[in-house]
Amino acid sequence: MKDELITVESLDTALLDEIKKREWWQGSLIPTTDLSNWLEDDKGVDWWVIATQPCNIYNPDFHKVPVFEVVAACEITECLARMVKGDDPRLLHLEVQADSEIKALQIEIQKRKWLPRNLLAKLSAPKFHIRDTEPNNDANWPKKTWFDNFVGWMARSYTRIALPDDFNLALKKSKIEDIFKEKLAKHHDQLYGIYLVVDQDSDDEWLGRLGDMPPPYLLEIMLVTYEDSDPESLKNELVQHLFEKKVSDPDDKDKKLIRAELANRYHVRIIKQAISAKTMAGVNLLELKRYVRYSYVDHLSNSSEATGD
Repeated sequence: MKDELITVESLDTALLDEIKKREWWQGSLIPTTDLSNWLEDDKGVDWWVIATQPCNIYNPDFHKVPVFEVVAACEITECLARMVKGDDPRLLHLEVQADSEIKALQIEIQKRKWLPRNLLAKLSAPKFHIRDTEPNNDANWPKKTWFDNFVGWMARSYTRIALPDDFNLALKKSKIEDIFKEKLAKHHDQLYGIYLVVDQDSDDEWLGRLGDMPPPYLLEIMLVTYEDSDPESLKNELVQHLFEKKVSDPDDKDKKLIRAELANRYHVRIIKQAISAKTMAGVNLLELKRYVRYSYVDHLSNSSEATGD
């Protein structure tokens, strides 16, 4: 029995040495062709990206951690700015580079597989890894934090908070959704993210889940910009769209009113004092815990649609 244990430990050590030698890491890319013997051919998949954390990749016990996870990726012509921040819960665009070769990829979170971890000791060493751009190499590095975007996007697939259906519908009908998806989206090179606080606008104390909160609602909006952008100018534009520029009344096409008035009709109250904008450096973690990051899909669709294609 002792000899058998030593044999197993020796085998695990040998496997781990081979994995370390190949420098596998979270974000390493495996060509689809390398996994043809283990995975069925999945049309449109060019690469499989390792999603498992390094602590599990390099765990010395292959009995305790027998598998690792990969997520599918395909090569695209270029990354779309609106797809690199991780707001879309299903698709993410990013770049990978090896020497002078750069590839743009689209990762699809709904295509995920588990494989035996000892396979990493047999595959060829990875050429591409998802990495953040170094600050000293690229002045535009805050917009190219590819690895940070990837990890955060994966994490939000489990931690994404659903907003109430009544609230989502109110944003759509009041045309506030249009501001986020169209007006502010034009400033994707300046805007890091849109964050919301949704509170109950009544004297009733609500202790349940946010997704079940009944109307009326009180809405706060915070815009977070990159360091080379002016947050005040984006805030002013948002204020104009909410409180100055008028839109058609969906119930009376001959009537026009501001979006804040329209939102109030659908039980969402928003005031100018609840609109703020800051640079990334100006936001602290404690403050950010109050907010929910805006997502085009899960935060502005009915809960019945949130798990659909």
